[in-house]
Amino acid sequence: NEDDATVNHDDDVAGDDDSAFNAARGDDDGMYDALGDVPEFTSRVWYGYQRYQQALAELLPASQQPMLVPTALAFLVVWEENSDFWLRLFYDDGYHPTPHGAFLLGCCLYAALYRKLPPLSDDADELFRNIRRFQSENMGDNRPLPTVSEMYTLASVAERVVLQNYIPSTLLSAETIAAMEAADAAEDAYNN
Repeated sequence: NEDDATVNHDDDVAGDDDSAFNAARGDDDGMYDALGDVPEFTSRVWYGYQRYQQALAELLPASQQPMLVPTALAFLVVWEENSDFWLRLFYDDGYHPTPHGAFLLGCCLYAALYRKLPPLSDDADELFRNIRRFQSENMGDNRPLPTVSEMYTLASVAERVVLQNYIPSTLLSAETIAAMEAADAAEDAYNN
């Protein structure tokens, strides 16, 4: 069934010779070494954004408080539940979102702003008719648009994370990240 979110799209994900995706999977010592594995990287990003939000909140008036949308946590949920599907969220560079990733981001933003999911259609062609794709040559081939089933799967993740405050089980604690950052700073001081 092509609409099944767990279907294997061999042409949709990078092959075994693609170092960026092997690194994203944790298969080799690729580009993610300095950033940690997916849970560590996501945890560092999440707590870093929380600190940034707190710093902005202190500077801004009460009427202009910043909102933190947990898109990183939504991506981590997809990684936890279906790592093959998670790979479809990124282009070959391992960073920039494909139409699947952009759809998940959009669902998270919409849910955070309106406190409900965006209206979804069972006609994916209608939903994506007017989109524009942005992609450079080094990002890899154009990726397909999400199927209807994949859209509902991604919207469900956004709903759980944004509206139901679901926390992925592999998210590291703030204390663990603080200890890692302290160790990193100590190592940098020692090396310099």
